[in-house]
Amino acid sequence: MTSNKEQDFERWKKRGEVLGKAKSGNQWAIADWIRDGMKRFKKSDVYDEVEELTGMTRASLQQFKLTAEFFPTISTRVKNLSFGHHRLVAKKIFTKAKRKELLRRALTHKPKKLTVVQFADVVAKECGRIAVLEKANERMTNTPTNSDQAAQKVVELCKQFCKDFSSHLSVRALMHSDPPGDRRQVIRELKATAEEFNRMAKELEFHWQDYDVGHYYKQERADASAAGRL
Repeated sequence: MTSNKEQDFERWKKRGEVLGKAKSGNQWAIADWIRDGMKRFKKSDVYDEVEELTGMTRASLQQFKLTAEFFPTISTRVKNLSFGHHRLVAKKIFTKAKRKELLRRALTHKPKKLTVVQFADVVAKECGRIAVLEKANERMTNTPTNSDQAAQKVVELCKQFCKDFSSHLSVRALMHSDPPGDRRQVIRELKATAEEFNRMAKELEFHWQDYDVGHYYKQERADASAAGRL
């Protein structure tokens, strides 16, 4: 007697036969079908069947499966962009936010959305940029710059300040005694100190944001120059 598992596998195969005979444009259906099979049946059996039914290579099937895993539902897929667009950003190098950003860039490009070929160039450049940043971060980790050393000192200083302040005898006395005569002055000074720390933090944040923007456009100009567009 045929087991339920075998019956399920046969039904899954029949679904693939229908997809294999269908016209082009059903890539999402094939990707979802492959992903479904991978979750329910033996991996090698699934790939063997899909290769035979679709005529696709094992590498292509794996990419289809990966794309479906990164975009598992309709709500995660960008309407009016093809499966090919999504397939290009189905890479572990990208975060969820970065994949969404790139797809939106392709969709909203003026005067019209980017073709898959055009989008492939954008994605390749983004992969290269991320690789460069990762190498730079690796170099900075292995060989700290003066900024890295200064930043580490600031972090240690802040941690030590909080530790010393909270454990100071005067602070502990305030926490375990009646309020002082001029409690308002204590509160004012504490708030003023906190505001100064926040001011310095925001100043650093804005400075680094400006740096990131400037670095991004510098890289864009370098890319354009290398491509002969400047």
